[in-house]
Amino acid sequence: MGGFRNRFVFPDDVWEEAARKLNGEFVKGRWLADSEIKLLHRNHPITLQTECDVDDNGRKYTRAVPEVALDRKVGMQILPQAEGLLGSITRSLAARTGATIKVSALGEDYHVFGDDEKLANAIFGHHDFVSALKGVAQTPSIVVGQSPNHLLDKDEHFYVSVTGVLKDTHQLIAITEVAKVLLNLLEESNCLG
Repeated sequence: MGGFRNRFVFPDDVWEEAARKLNGEFVKGRWLADSEIKLLHRNHPITLQTECDVDDNGRKYTRAVPEVALDRKVGMQILPQAEGLLGSITRSLAARTGATIKVSALGEDYHVFGDDEKLANAIFGHHDFVSALKGVAQTPSIVVGQSPNHLLDKDEHFYVSVTGVLKDTHQLIAITEVAKVLLNLLEESNCLG
């Protein structure tokens, strides 16, 4: 059963290896998924997990989720630029909301949303963040705090997310590194509660 689960459903062996390399703990999930990696970064817990988004046709995501309290003023998101018709609809909607922020260090690959342009540029434009982001093969979505202007939802979140269940040790480590850098920069900017 383990071979079937690893090949077609959930790559436990890859996640176990990533947990070792991250000095974390691998927690095996139920039969068809939900395994996790739990680790600490500067006394802040981070969990790597998969999530099935019911609003997105059941698509699975791999997320690095730092478990920290954020200052209420923090509300930023980075979403990948979409191509084609969806891209032009997204750009049009983003322009109308007035919540878009230009972070020149990210180029044209992302939409950045938020209420505090200075903070968004200090965090998302920081060379450590941009460098960590380049290590992720997929273009991730990142949510830090409450959705600005409630564009996506009203809840407070903090995660780095990519589409699909990651089956590559290096990519699991890469999204974890992005989360760690974000934690460092948020702490330096006095944004942790």
